[in-house]
Amino acid sequence: MSTELIVAGAIVALSGFWLVGLASISAFAPATASRFLSGFAASARAHYLEQALRIIAGTGFILFAPEMRFPLFFQIAGWILVITSLGLLALPWQLHNRFAAWAVPFATRHLKLYALGAALLAGFIFYAML
Repeated sequence: MSTELIVAGAIVALSGFWLVGLASISAFAPATASRFLSGFAASARAHYLEQALRIIAGTGFILFAPEMRFPLFFQIAGWILVITSLGLLALPWQLHNRFAAWAVPFATRHLKLYALGAALLAGFIFYAML
């Protein structure tokens, strides 16, 4: 396996672990999860960091998809992450901030469902990596 694939696989695995952490915090420390989610797009720095991490994760999925179960699904998911992140980078961060102000309260009202979704997605990623 090439170094590129090893790095891409590590990025995909880290994405899964990030989702496990997000699910755990959402389920067991809802106040912390609410504060964390409220930080999305709260500043230009947070906005650009989020987009950079999404592009890195998306690229990892694109490159590692052929090694996974359901490669087309993960390749498409990776491209969606990259393209939407590039789109958000083209917009003023304040627009992302306004969207987050609308969307985050919905997520915080339904943190248990959010936690379940994150846990299921993490499990699916890990299963696909086997």
